[in-house]
Amino acid sequence: MKQLKKMGLLLCASLVVSAMPVNALAQEDTAETSDASASLIQSTLTTENSVTQSSVNQSETSESSSSQEKTVASTTETIASSETSTTDTIASSSSIETNATETSSTIFSESTEAVSSESTATETTTTSEPQAETQSSASQVAALTASLTQEVMAASDVFPYLRQRSDLESNPITGKTTETKARAAAPGVKADDVVAIQAQAATSRMTNIYPDSNSNTPTMDFVDISSHNGNISVAQYKTLKKYGVKAVVVKLTEFTTYRNPYAKSQINNAKAAGLVVHAYHYSWFTSTAKAKAEAQYFAKYADELNLGSDAIMFNDIEDQYLYDTNTNHNANSLAFVNELKRLGYKNGQHYIGRWWVNAGKLSPSQLGYQNCWIAEYPVPTVKEQRNTSYGAWQWTSQVYFPGISFPFDMSSDYAKKVTQPYGPQGKYISLKKYFTITKKNQKIYSSFNWKVKSNSNDHLNKVYYAKGKYKHINGITYLSLYDNKNQWVGYIPSSAGTLTDSAGGKWSSYKKYVKLTGTKDLYNTSFTDAIRNKASKFKNQKLLVTGQYHHFNGKTYYSVYDIDGKVWLGYIEKVGVKLVGDQGPYRKYGHYVTITGKNNTIWSSFSWKKKIATSSVLGKTYKAKGLYRHLNGSTYYSLYDHNGTWIGYINANGGYQTTSPGGKWSSFKQNIKVTGTKNIYGKDFTKTIKHKASQYKGKTVKVTGKYQHYNGKTYYSLYDPITNKWLGYIEKAGTKKAKDQGAYIKFGRNFKITSKNYNIWSSFNWVKRYSSRGLYKKTYYAKGQYKHINGSTYYSLYDNHGKWVGYINARAGKLV
Repeated sequence: MKQLKKMGLLLCASLVVSAMPVNALAQEDTAETSDASASLIQSTLTTENSVTQSSVNQSETSESSSSQEKTVASTTETIASSETSTTDTIASSSSIETNATETSSTIFSESTEAVSSESTATETTTTSEPQAETQSSASQVAALTASLTQEVMAASDVFPYLRQRSDLESNPITGKTTETKARAAAPGVKADDVVAIQAQAATSRMTNIYPDSNSNTPTMDFVDISSHNGNISVAQYKTLKKYGVKAVVVKLTEFTTYRNPYAKSQINNAKAAGLVVHAYHYSWFTSTAKAKAEAQYFAKYADELNLGSDAIMFNDIEDQYLYDTNTNHNANSLAFVNELKRLGYKNGQHYIGRWWVNAGKLSPSQLGYQNCWIAEYPVPTVKEQRNTSYGAWQWTSQVYFPGISFPFDMSSDYAKKVTQPYGPQGKYISLKKYFTITKKNQKIYSSFNWKVKSNSNDHLNKVYYAKGKYKHINGITYLSLYDNKNQWVGYIPSSAGTLTDSAGGKWSSYKKYVKLTGTKDLYNTSFTDAIRNKASKFKNQKLLVTGQYHHFNGKTYYSVYDIDGKVWLGYIEKVGVKLVGDQGPYRKYGHYVTITGKNNTIWSSFSWKKKIATSSVLGKTYKAKGLYRHLNGSTYYSLYDHNGTWIGYINANGGYQTTSPGGKWSSFKQNIKVTGTKNIYGKDFTKTIKHKASQYKGKTVKVTGKYQHYNGKTYYSLYDPITNKWLGYIEKAGTKKAKDQGAYIKFGRNFKITSKNYNIWSSFNWVKRYSSRGLYKKTYYAKGQYKHINGSTYYSLYDNHGKWVGYINARAGKLV
């Protein structure tokens, strides 16, 4: 700026004239601006003439009094000061129009100070006539300063590139109210390069661009917008699309306190119009910790707006105050995008200004040229693509589309990352469901370049939030998973588990007996909201768990029923119960069990320690004082003998359960002779006498079955061999085994043999005497009969001469 001060006013006036087309565009009235320019030039020349005339007067009036010389000298000094101040003001105006490195408010302040000093100098003069001349010069300078300041502010209003895009009321770095300063896009031009400034101002793209009439431009690939654009309708977005715009980058957040209130509608309408949508965050971070905090703030809003994890998340690093800080902007910016990646937004990039790069504040080689969206404008009016080594180039802020009153920033997409919406994975589809990983050995990817992030074995049965999905061209649907801390887990095939609407995830079978500690309530199907049963109601009670949920919140919930599994009580946190044995609680029983399983085991404990084999006690009856309904699905009886001795635990399928102490009836066919020592009892076996022992003493009766009674005795079930009438139960000890054919019974009937397929026996040891074939159709006399234990009746046959023929089954013929 010092070199600019040394230049003459004519050069400054020339600068103003050369810059006027820019300001004329800002005012949008060429005629008025030309008049203003002429007035400004005239004002400048008038000031110069005043200085020249003052010098002439001083040389011609050498005899003037010393007071007059002092007055002239004072006036000359004042005017020289005015020249310097005017030069500074004009140079400052040009700098803002081209380099945008100083604010209009700063210019105004400097100009005011210059005027103030002029006024002070004027007040010190004592001669009235030169004082009036000096005051006139000061007024001209003040008018020039005000005119330039007004033009700078007008240009700042019309051309948004002159101002930063901060939406904060106070500066997070200084704590002061934010001021208007140059945007990162403004080109860095050295202050002493006045010729370059003039050329830049004369040829710069400080013009409004209308796509219908301006075809000589770089490509119009995508726009970026903020709250300053307000609501943009679907129809307006479609207008942009008509002119080749493929994508839009929406400002979401700034620092950790600001959210764009229009972002939701701006995003949704853009998507509805078929545009690809990305986002940017206006950054203020001065450390890696602050960078992470701002990234988290940014990502949180992106989550709420369902932006999608494939969107590019730009770090907009441009603020002048941030530029002035002594910090490692590269490290901070990398920390920002790495934190976004950790949160699931893998496409972190940077919006940077050319002047940041030129000053060495940011290094594209460290950030990655393809990850940098470079801003540099105004540029010459030629159809030229600059900055092609970067991912994208923002080249103007002044594109007007038909039917839309405000301009748009415009950029060219070189890397095609912004405008190319999808890879082979296809479009991101919002899902918002919960996913329980149930399959082993499934790869979880960090990208669709198939870089493996982890394996499903590390996440088995865990529940994650599936924010979205991709239908890949390989035919597989991939889910984008997040944990309950909003940390991105990765992409996993949807076939690796089960999707649910509930945060509880997938139900899995889990049978356990538990005792409630009374520390956790039982909830309804929401798991956490509506209490179904208070903890105190079932404290210390044993209940049945039939299944479990590994909830998205990281807790495991049991589905609890009453002890019999009939009444559902609710869901309870795992920490609110204690596991008891899998056999469950002891239940009183009191029935009788007869051992029927030949290959079962009687256990001494539910650790499955063998006590005895059932083969050694087969048929015996025990009392099952209690039972256990084991979680393996079996019921186990706790058995005792009639002396009260514990036998062990037996699976219910190894015995026959009955309410009778007699136990289970078993088939046992035998003819017995009653000895007369034991009475014959009724169905209670031991109490009700049905027949006195003496009544059947010495008689042969038929036994069809037996019982091995709980009291340790065996009882026969007796039937009359002739009438087949049930006689009752008798202790085995009160009988003697009789012959199997039973007692001889007189008969006295004729019997005709009608079958050829029977044998005629000589004894009941089954020694054959004849065949019925040889005696077919012959009639014999059946003197007596036998009711054999095998269930058949046998006749003892004689011929008509009284000769014994043998024993024949009654089914071999008929009585005649």
